[in-house]
Amino acid sequence: MTEQPEKRWLLPLFAVVILIYFVSESFLRQATVARINPAAVAMDEILAGLPEPIRKKVSFRVTLLQLQNNLSNAGTPGAKAAALQALAFFHETEKTGEHMPYYREILTEYRNEPAAYPVYVRFLFEPEGQNEGITAEAFHEYQKTLPVEERFYAWTSAYNKLRNLEDEVSPNADRIARFLEPLSEIPDPPFLEYSPLFSELARFARLSGRTGLAEKATRLADQCTYKRSITEYLMQQEEDRKYREELETRKAGG
Repeated sequence: MTEQPEKRWLLPLFAVVILIYFVSESFLRQATVARINPAAVAMDEILAGLPEPIRKKVSFRVTLLQLQNNLSNAGTPGAKAAALQALAFFHETEKTGEHMPYYREILTEYRNEPAAYPVYVRFLFEPEGQNEGITAEAFHEYQKTLPVEERFYAWTSAYNKLRNLEDEVSPNADRIARFLEPLSEIPDPPFLEYSPLFSELARFARLSGRTGLAEKATRLADQCTYKRSITEYLMQQEEDRKYREELETRKAGG
C-alpha cells in the first residue's frame, strides 16, 4: 500500500518543531543570563511561532532562568531572601514539587529578614507538622522586628489569610481577637490604613467579651484617621532617597 503524502510530512515537521524549540530556548537562555531586555530579543515573536505545549515549556524555562539569575546576583541577605521567595512561589504555582527547599532555606538562613514576611504568612495557620514552626506566637515575635511598611503588610496579609480560613457567617471571634491583640501594643499607629485592622480587633474583642481590649482598639482606630496613608509614606521615602542620591552626586562632582 502506498503511504499517503500527508503522512510523509509528519517526521520532517516534527523535526522542525523540535529544532525551533531547542534553538529558541538556547537563544532565550543566553538573553536571560546576559540580562538583556526581553523586548530586545523579541521573545513574544519567538514564542508566538511555537506550538502551545512547547511555548509553555519555553516560557517556564525562561522564567526559571531569570529567577535563578536574580538569586545568583543577589548581594544582600534581604535580596537573597526575596529571590528565594520568588523561586519558591514560582515552583509552588507551577506545581513542580520543588518549592519547599527554597522556603526552608529562607526560614533557616534569612528568617529575620523583612523580605521573609510572605513566607511567615504562607505557613501561618497551617496544621501542626506542616507549618515549618510558624505559629501565631512566632509571627507575633517576628512582626516586632519589621520596618513600619513591612509590618503593616505582614499584619494585613496574615489577617486576610485568617479571615479566609474562618467561617464567613460565624467566625471564631476569640481566635481572631487573640491573634490581632498584639496590634494594641503599637503605641502610635503610623498609617491611616491600620484603622480597619483596629476596627476588626475592636469588633471581635467585643464579641468575645473583652470590653477593655475593644475600647482600646477603638481608640487606636480613631488615632489612625489623623495619620498619613502608606502611599504618602512610601512617596516621601522615595523623594528622600532621590534627594540623598542627588547630594552624593554633587559631593562626588566636587
